[in-house]
Amino acid sequence: AKAQDGLKKRMDKLKATLEKTHQALEEEKRRTVDLLYSIFPGDVAQRLWQGLPVQAKKFDDVTMLFSDIVGFTAVCAQCTPMQVISMLNELYTRFDYQCGILDVYKVKLSVTLHLSL
Repeated sequence: AKAQDGLKKRMDKLKATLEKTHQALEEEKRRTVDLLYSIFPGDVAQRLWQGLPVQAKKFDDVTMLFSDIVGFTAVCAQCTPMQVISMLNELYTRFDYQCGILDVYKVKLSVTLHLSL
């Protein structure tokens, strides 16, 4: 009975370790997928994730827009955190709305810098 108890404790410990490792692996997988989708358009990210080949596309005309919030640091120093969040929410909402209308692909480079194609 003592040997069985010891074996059961070891198995329970191994099971807990395996579950913890599985959770960590799932979290890393989620972060990897999020990164992939933040870098590439959805259809390309999906094909890459599935290990499928991705055909290069040629566009005759491309427009690139780099945007930056000029004076953002100074604004942050003068406003409350909630005012900054509200301002950013309003800017992002309007920007995302316009990008949706124009079928623009956005690459987020940082909190205040975007590359749009």
